Amino acid sequence: VYKHFIGYIPKPLGLDRLAQNVALFLRLGRPRAKAAETLAVADDHPKRRHPRFNVEIGALCRFRSSTRHGGGAKVAGLIRNLSEGGLMLELPQMHPRGVLAEISFRTNDGRILSVAEVVWTGSPEIVKGVGQVYRHGLCFVRMAQDQRNAIRRFIVKRFTTQPS
Repeated sequence: VYKHFIGYIPKPLGLDRLAQNVALFLRLGRPRAKAAETLAVADDHPKRRHPRFNVEIGALCRFRSSTRHGGGAKVAGLIRNLSEGGLMLELPQMHPRGVLAEISFRTNDGRILSVAEVVWTGSPEIVKGVGQVYRHGLCFVRMAQDQRNAIRRFIVKRFTTQPS
């Protein structure tokens, strides 16, 4: 099923939330040719362990407290920066530092499943056509080596292939 859809909208929800989710899903559902543009972030911090790359990848997240297993409802988000060590994610609601998230997103090689911790949350921003979003910095805390290698292959392939 995950191969054929971007996400879902759980009930109950209001009209504002419906409009935000539909706008996000439309943004995520762009043709793959546009999503193939991956660029290194120019102002990358020199002490950063893994270089970051600008991407636009849809993700499904399930947030949970750091002390409790299980989780809440799935939330759709948009990955804006990706590295082997973590990612930057846009979400319609804010999640505090220290919260763990189960993240699922697709690369060319397959689906990446990981657990990441929120290490920073930005102030709310208004995105045209979507509404208010929050940017979150997440650091991978549990990830199998084959999943980390899949991210590495995805980044290398996208960064070294010139768009036609």
